[in-house]
Amino acid sequence: MARELARRGHQLVLVARSADRLHALAAELSPRPVHVLPADLSRRTERAALPGRIAHLGLVPDVLVNNAGLAVVGLAANTEPERQLGLVEVDVAAVVDLCTRFLPGMVERGRGAVLNVSSVAAFGPLPGQATYGAAKAFVASYTESLRSELRGTGVTVTALCPGPVDTGLDVAAGFREGERKQVLPAVMWKSVDTVAQAAVEGLAAGRGRVTPGWANRLLVGAYRVVPHGPLLPLLARRTPLSTRSSGKGKTRLSSMSGDGGSPDRGSSVVLEVIDKGCVSEDHPVPLLFVHGAWHAAWCWNEHFLGYFADHGYRALAVSFRGHGASGIDKPLRDCTVDDYVADIASVADSLPVPPVVIGHSMGGLIVQKYLETNTAPAGVLMASIPPQGNVGSSLRWLRRRPGQAVKMAITGKSLRYINTPEQAREKFFSANTPEDVVADCAARLQEDSSRVSIDCLVLRLPRPERVTTPLLVLGADQDGAHTRKEVEATARAYRTEAEFFPDMGHNMMLEPGWEAVAERIHGWLGDQGL
Repeated sequence: MARELARRGHQLVLVARSADRLHALAAELSPRPVHVLPADLSRRTERAALPGRIAHLGLVPDVLVNNAGLAVVGLAANTEPERQLGLVEVDVAAVVDLCTRFLPGMVERGRGAVLNVSSVAAFGPLPGQATYGAAKAFVASYTESLRSELRGTGVTVTALCPGPVDTGLDVAAGFREGERKQVLPAVMWKSVDTVAQAAVEGLAAGRGRVTPGWANRLLVGAYRVVPHGPLLPLLARRTPLSTRSSGKGKTRLSSMSGDGGSPDRGSSVVLEVIDKGCVSEDHPVPLLFVHGAWHAAWCWNEHFLGYFADHGYRALAVSFRGHGASGIDKPLRDCTVDDYVADIASVADSLPVPPVVIGHSMGGLIVQKYLETNTAPAGVLMASIPPQGNVGSSLRWLRRRPGQAVKMAITGKSLRYINTPEQAREKFFSANTPEDVVADCAARLQEDSSRVSIDCLVLRLPRPERVTTPLLVLGADQDGAHTRKEVEATARAYRTEAEFFPDMGHNMMLEPGWEAVAERIHGWLGDQGL
């Protein structure tokens, strides 16, 4: 903006926190007259001092450009109040403060112009950046009202409402480098120079609003006529980090319930997603990890997410509805396989490209069902329930613990039979697993859906003939849930060979030998060009 105004012959006063950057810009613009006034616009005392400092230079400002801005990415409930309030001070309070300090002089002189920088985000909801979107909505509304108030005074006010611009603001807010470009269409992006030129031309012409780019103008028009309610779940899913918890690598996404393959009922559920790493040139496709029964996304976060993030992948793990920190829209016992498939789809749909899906145990069956109707570049099944269903595992439980099996069938509750260290070791771990690992897992297990258990027995079994995605099928030699024959049957159903890890129990991602499993997946993905 400063370069464009200087090019048109304006004498400039540059105001921002970073004195070094201001002086560097002034040197670049030399020999044009440029004055540098370092100030923190989030501080009211420093804003109040600006008119006097400018007067001390012997200058009278005819043009005010409110271009300073902050952004924060994250759920309002999970971000620090200081960051949100800092945004409001710079994006809202500073605009009002500086306008009310400089407009009286402009009106008295009968000339002047104000450019307030808003955004296309001003015209619709922005889940995950609620404060930023609301701040820009304030600026747009405030500018429109000022324009009416100042009619006939010789002073004009213009709102600049650009779409995405590569200024570095997104990275400072919490997005990863280049992440927004993967999600927002290229046609929406405009260069800094293009936006600045359009802004100054619009300001000179006295226009009320400037929105560079036809796609962005179309979006603003659509926001004005389309009801916002139906847009909210879509916007929450399509913003890559829109609801990431600040500094914790967690995301909350909205999922829609499904029932027995019927259309969505429209009841949204907010899901916990742990998100680590970033896509790279070598690994451009994200990995989505899917947990099994009684577990949640935490089971992947112990080792796997960090391992794959360190190897150049973006690695995400979702907690099904009613698991971990995910919400739920009905009793857990009534959740179905289709609900869990919808949860995977909601996360996958939020990503720039379809992810590799990696499912463990019951999560493996959910992945199989997901792949029947969704595309993915590859998939991995770890100690998965086979396409024939969970009958074999259930019968083995009945033989070993008939009393428990009967009680589970009657009550629909199973947690009490797996959540002690002894029970957890028998079901999920090998004899070599350290006791503290087993005890920690047992303490974190939770109840699961009795309806999903029935679906996995007979009601919603996978249809391998509908799946075309290449699959890697892995098993564990000391698996207490699924036998070697069952894992081999899974591999045959998907026209591949099963691979087994010795001295390893069912929870392959938590066992002492977990790294060998991760390395095999990493190597196989490389073979697939992923």
